[in-house]
Amino acid sequence: MSTESDAVFLETFPGWLRSLGDDAEAMADALTAPSPTRACAPSSRGLNYVFQSVDLIPDGIDDIGYLDDAFVLRVACAQVLAAGESEHPSRVGALAGEAEQVRAFLGADYPRLEAYVTHLQRTAARGRSVDEILANAAVRARSSPT
Repeated sequence: MSTESDAVFLETFPGWLRSLGDDAEAMADALTAPSPTRACAPSSRGLNYVFQSVDLIPDGIDDIGYLDDAFVLRVACAQVLAAGESEHPSRVGALAGEAEQVRAFLGADYPRLEAYVTHLQRTAARGRSVDEILANAAVRARSSPT
């Protein structure tokens, strides 16, 4: 990584931390459909990760504790688009585009993060697995702030 690249990341990542709540809300909006769409699985995985108590980077670490959450949301959004989902909140598309910055930052380790996000299908947060969220329209509706 060059010094020029480092400067871009140092300018970008703090903004991602500030917008994490809004980004999570955009992901939750993808869950409001009465029946699951292709966007629901990656959206559920990304949101469940944000609410997990055990993270790749513990949330209590100053300044970077939520950076992994921001990375996971962006990778999950990229997975929404990769699934061919044509109807999604515009913010999801923007976050998916920002996954390229995560790829540039992680380099050869990016595929490992993609695989990790995909395997979040088996995890639960707040007592709900991704499969339970996908199976229950009422749960998906409660996941959305709107």
